[in-house]
Amino acid sequence: MTTTIRHVNELPDWFDIRHYEQWEDKQPYDAVYAVDDRLWFAYLTYSICGIHPEDKDLLNDEGRLIMLNLLAETSMHPYQRIANDITTKLFHHSNETYHGEDYAHFRRKEEQEENAIDAAGLQEAERIIGGDSPVRKRDGVNHVTLWDVMDWMKESDGTIKEIEATSQRLADQYGWDIDSIRSAIQGHIPVWGSDGSDFLVVNDFPTIPAVLNRIENHLRSLPTRHNDADKARYSDVRKLFEYRVAAYADLKTWSHLVGCTITKKCLANALFPDGRYGEIDMMPSKTVGRFIQRVESGYIADLTAKAAEMKTMQT
Repeated sequence: MTTTIRHVNELPDWFDIRHYEQWEDKQPYDAVYAVDDRLWFAYLTYSICGIHPEDKDLLNDEGRLIMLNLLAETSMHPYQRIANDITTKLFHHSNETYHGEDYAHFRRKEEQEENAIDAAGLQEAERIIGGDSPVRKRDGVNHVTLWDVMDWMKESDGTIKEIEATSQRLADQYGWDIDSIRSAIQGHIPVWGSDGSDFLVVNDFPTIPAVLNRIENHLRSLPTRHNDADKARYSDVRKLFEYRVAAYADLKTWSHLVGCTITKKCLANALFPDGRYGEIDMMPSKTVGRFIQRVESGYIADLTAKAAEMKTMQT
């Protein structure tokens, strides 16, 4: 029988609405993406614990405890992304459940080694080219790296040889400088990264950070998953935080993991202890409930795109 939570004092000890109230100084895009992560976590636990009971082994008692501990830990910083942590912990738990502890230990060690190599690579790259030089960081925007160039040269060996032969032929035919000919031909051939990215220049100079920032914001605002920033409003981005959607998602996640339901009155009291909104407002046809329902139905993607246009939570 499902337990019904009717009073705030029945909620977990880790839940503190004050953590969710600290949002006005956050970077909009990152904070909204973090809310999206928490909504995804809520849907994931609902899917596994509710509508797909055949997957219950993914969250046995030990798995549920792992997820509950992660939820409690991350609730202190709700506007930091958690999707990677969730998937990593689930991945390792699944390995242990289906393949045994030794295999799970091997995969954890393998992942730790990969992360250590990646961190060392970044550190050494910064040392080699200097601290003031641009170094690729995993920020969601791909750049052409030296690896891409070396890989391109290997894959384009035939093209490079043809350029050299053509340069020599034209130098012999017209008496031109071979280096100038080679440069002229090479200057018309872009170097593409393995992901399709290229090295962008503006007015013959490598893209400066200010321009790159505009490009990043543009790329992030492009329609994805049928989203469209033009459909969203800046005020709705702020409503994500004013209506405590991250806190709502965390409580829903908790309820799925422990197998209970939370009344709308309890939710209202937990999210808005000052009484600003009440039980009626949490109804799907009312202020907060209608907004949350819309967000859960996909509007979060539009809001994430809109947040990429914002410099602060106020603009």
